[in-house]
Amino acid sequence: MATSKNPGLSDQEAPKSGAPKATPPDQPLSVPCNAMGVNLLNAGKFITEPQAKASLNAYFQEPGVPPRTDKSHIFGHTFGLNTLKRLFADIESYNLDQENEKDMIKGIRVYYGKCVRNDPDFPVLPKDQKYRDVFFMPVLANGDDIYKVNKLLGKNMIVGGSRPCPNECKQTFC
Repeated sequence: MATSKNPGLSDQEAPKSGAPKATPPDQPLSVPCNAMGVNLLNAGKFITEPQAKASLNAYFQEPGVPPRTDKSHIFGHTFGLNTLKRLFADIESYNLDQENEKDMIKGIRVYYGKCVRNDPDFPVLPKDQKYRDVFFMPVLANGDDIYKVNKLLGKNMIVGGSRPCPNECKQTFC
C-alpha cells in the first residue's frame, strides 16, 4: 500500500445527506496500489447532483483551500467533447491492435499539473503564464500509465490544456 499526506475523500459511500465522508487532515490516505488493475474497466461511478454539490463544498472546507470568492482559484476544468471523442477513438484503435488483454488500455488517470494555455478561442490573461490544469493519461490493464511501456508511435493519447473554470464561470451547481 502507498500512502499520501494529501487528505481526500474516503472511498466509503456518501451518507444519505449526500455529503462525502472526509479523511481527517492528519491521517494519510492509504491506497492499495497492487489492486489498481482489479476491475479497472469499471472504476468510477456516476454521482448525483447533491453528491457533486456536497463534494465541492467539502473541498472548499479543507484547510488551505482558497475560498470560492478567490478569483484566481481554478477549481474546475472543461474539455470539449470532440477532444474526448478523439481520445476514446484513439484508445479503441490502440486496443484493437493488442493481442493480450493485459496490454490494453482499461482506464484513464487524471493528473494535476500546470500548463501555458494557447487556446485562441478562449484567451486567458495574462498570456504565457502557467495555470493549474489536469491531464488525462491512458492506463493499462495492470494500472500502469501507458507512457511507461509504449512509445505510441507518434500518436499522442495524453489530453491536457483544459479551459480553466474559476469562480466567475456560470456553473449550475456551485
